[in-house]
Amino acid sequence: MFYRMRYLLAIIFVIHLNAQEGEYVSIENFMYRHELMKSNINDVLITPVDRFLNNRIIFFIEEEFLGNIDSSRNVIWESYSTAINPTLRSHIITFTVRVYINKNKEFRYIEIDYLPSSDDISTRYKWSTEFKSFVLKDDEINIQKFQPDLVALGIKNQPQKATLNQLIFEHKSFSDGMIQNTIYFNRDRQDELMFIYGEIDTFIKNGYPKSDFIMNIVWDSYYTFVSNYDIYHYHSFVVQLQMNDLDRPRFLEVYYNPATKKITSDFKWNEGAQEYLRVTK
Repeated sequence: MFYRMRYLLAIIFVIHLNAQEGEYVSIENFMYRHELMKSNINDVLITPVDRFLNNRIIFFIEEEFLGNIDSSRNVIWESYSTAINPTLRSHIITFTVRVYINKNKEFRYIEIDYLPSSDDISTRYKWSTEFKSFVLKDDEINIQKFQPDLVALGIKNQPQKATLNQLIFEHKSFSDGMIQNTIYFNRDRQDELMFIYGEIDTFIKNGYPKSDFIMNIVWDSYYTFVSNYDIYHYHSFVVQLQMNDLDRPRFLEVYYNPATKKITSDFKWNEGAQEYLRVTK
């Protein structure tokens, strides 16, 4: 059972880190990229334009989908996101590109991901002859099935948005709290951490009656997302629980939204597996 539980936690870990780059990515670069973003009088983000990168993206698309498109144009900055855990971190810029399909004689749109630290360009999409359009790759569909539903969790597309300054503050705190290149929830923020622990305790007591008591709470990761239509960030924590009628502890993952100060989770008790598992899509 111990190895099975460790395997389940590994699944969570791998899903969250599928796009991460490594332990030596600079958090200061995350802060710098957020600081570059400004808003106009209509509160629309003004993001840096890198014409050299745009040209590389166009070349990538025309090579990747050779024979299916005539031209690529209108490279549009879509979003910037970051992911951090104790040893790994990454950031991704996503673009939407308008392309002209030579067989349809129509325009289509495709998302392109750029990893700034490794300088890699990729896409999660492939060409479908059947649909005459771009569709998600099979492995990406499988990954998305197990990702948390951030809308249902009260994190994504919410009325109360985070601010760029809040995201910069969180990243600076992680940078200040690093020890030997390992990231911790900054020890200078103990009051805030105790508040989060208290909220997790209340959340578990109210929503997980099969648990007897909390054995451990461990900070697991931090994520941010910035676009013209949404800004949010959240922390994930792993909670170890002693169960009422079981001789070994069980684990679940909970999320803390700093913008709303609320704890949520999409892990439910699975009677057949005798585990807490994420409710998949």
